[in-house]
Amino acid sequence: MSEIDMKIMTDTKRIAMRPRVERYLEIYEDAVSDVENEEKTDRVFSNMLTQIQFFQHERLIHLIVTATVVLIYFIVTGLMMFSTSVGSLLVLTLLFTLLAILLFFYINHYFFLERSIQRMYNQYDILYDRLYKKNSPLVKN
Repeated sequence: MSEIDMKIMTDTKRIAMRPRVERYLEIYEDAVSDVENEEKTDRVFSNMLTQIQFFQHERLIHLIVTATVVLIYFIVTGLMMFSTSVGSLLVLTLLFTLLAILLFFYINHYFFLERSIQRMYNQYDILYDRLYKKNSPLVKN
């Protein structure tokens, strides 16, 4: 079993998305930097598009969840503006604070996914050009 296969096998044991994305970025960056090893490039490239699609799906789900949390956040903000009792204002303020914290982490994670997928697109293009377009300007000779 190759080094790449071992990295991928150990990756499937990870649960969190961030370490998984970081692991694949590391694998892809390693393949991009190793210009001489065409076998490694081919092995990484064959799995790359599938992983990018998985991460795109994850990004879409996080976009939907983030948009929903933003909508709820604005609804709570509107309710706070028109709240007349102290009790409901305290509950809404607590909810507002919790949603603000949750929203911070959702937006942070969404943009991590967005930036990572953009890097994967770039790495995919470089590997594609290396394998199929030997005289591309993206490939350093």
